[in-house]
Amino acid sequence: MHCEVSSPGSEPLKPHPSGQGREVTGGEVPDGFWATLAARLLHSCQVQIIEAMRWVDQPLSASDLVQVLGTGQRLSTIAYHVRRLDSLGALTPAGKRHPLRGSEEKLYRLGFR
Repeated sequence: MHCEVSSPGSEPLKPHPSGQGREVTGGEVPDGFWATLAARLLHSCQVQIIEAMRWVDQPLSASDLVQVLGTGQRLSTIAYHVRRLDSLGALTPAGKRHPLRGSEEKLYRLGFR
């Protein structure tokens, strides 16, 4: 099986001449590799959430993200992807907020930098 990974503006990774794996020198990871891998493994909504959290750089709730993203996504969709990113370790809980009597919003921040 032959597989090539590339990112925009870069050359694809070449398979190792032996046909096993790929050729990497010095243990270095090619530029753009992690960004390309993340984009292929994460849902586009999750990538947007991570980018929004990096841009705002403060704890946000799913409701906050709906407004920051402005993509017309439903709160339930954003909340699902926030919980998924939390379970993957990309986001970590950062407290709670009580905007209305009886309601509770969970705040999250990026789990890695």
